[in-house]
Amino acid sequence: MLKLTLMRHGNAELPKAGSPDKDRRLTHQGKGDVSVGGAFIRDNDLIPDFILCSDATRTRETLSNLKPSLRQDIPTNYSKIIYSCSTGQSLIHLLEDLFENHKHVLLIGHNPTLHEMALMLTFGRSEGTLLYNELRHDFATSSICHIELQTTSWQQAHSGGDLVHFVTPRR
Repeated sequence: MLKLTLMRHGNAELPKAGSPDKDRRLTHQGKGDVSVGGAFIRDNDLIPDFILCSDATRTRETLSNLKPSLRQDIPTNYSKIIYSCSTGQSLIHLLEDLFENHKHVLLIGHNPTLHEMALMLTFGRSEGTLLYNELRHDFATSSICHIELQTTSWQQAHSGGDLVHFVTPRR
């Protein structure tokens, strides 16, 4: 079984005229929410062995604020593709290129694609559960979704899995 933890970046500044969206930084609230998420990851033993992170400033800052809750030696790939993906299916395809020695991946990204990916991966096995209904409703900033995929190969990640955790820092 493979494990996938999805985290949406923390709350970010509003867009500024003339500034690229990718350069938006976390707010003070966003940094605090990410720290709460980090404690959840640590306390529930969801420490990944590999991290895929969008290369946007707000996702990099999210990971930086998570680091105190994680091991410091986790290999990380900052990906432009995560920022530019237009569908959840595109993110799933990104997983299919992972090496098989990674058993638990943390993916830090953006909405709406992260939300769509989470729904696609958990639909068949978790639909109708309280957690799934909460996930369907919203994937707010700093939300964490943990899925246990029913496969041992990232090539088969699209087959989905069980929604084990879904938390948002403000609930």
